[in-house]
Amino acid sequence: MKFDLNLTLKLLSIITEKLNTPTLNRGGKLGTCSYTPADAAKLQALDNLIALLDVHSIKEASSLSFRILVKEHYQTKKAEIDSFISKAVLWYLLNRTEHDSMNPPTKSYRAIAKKFKQAIEILSENQQALQYALESLTQHLANLIAVISDITCKHSTKAYVPLMYSKTICDSFEELLKIMLTNPRAIQYFAVDLQGFKFMLRILQLLNPDDLKIPPFYDHNDIAQYFLRRHNSYDSMDMRYQDMIS
Repeated sequence: MKFDLNLTLKLLSIITEKLNTPTLNRGGKLGTCSYTPADAAKLQALDNLIALLDVHSIKEASSLSFRILVKEHYQTKKAEIDSFISKAVLWYLLNRTEHDSMNPPTKSYRAIAKKFKQAIEILSENQQALQYALESLTQHLANLIAVISDITCKHSTKAYVPLMYSKTICDSFEELLKIMLTNPRAIQYFAVDLQGFKFMLRILQLLNPDDLKIPPFYDHNDIAQYFLRRHNSYDSMDMRYQDMIS
């Protein structure tokens, strides 16, 4: 089957746009308890949509091959691919779960996370795409940690919420980092250009973030929703990351 560039880009654009939907970002295991049947149906629809994008690394002869898109068209379609990479990495950090519940939302979360993980593995075949994914991963983590730290220090919240969220996010970060650091060039980019090891050491200190205008109380849904709103308003995506390595 012949690869269809325009159709693949259209599908990628729709998926990227859908990943900003609030009801599709409830925080994995912590968020599934508050899902309505309508929300569960939307998650399932997103999973079905992503399934149309061929993210199986062993296949190339596909009209909707993400592998061909990354390997052969990254230079000319960089903006579209980068936008998807950034949103997929962020969604993975916010929503990945290993919870073994068989309820529909949890099953959808796990299925979507698996597909995104496969897509990210394909990025190793294009060094520029892989470097952008590493940059997105560190920037998103820096922003998330800053938000969680601010909420924990300045506002009333249930004690277990930031702890559970931090663990989920850091576990997801570690998992994606292992996938991305697949060759010496990627390791050098992370260690030298991104100052990645210094960044991880600074995370342990949980730097004091700037004052943020946020509501007085947060639960597990609100953290994800607030971060998405805050992230989408950034003029520069790496503002928190630069704070952490400076």
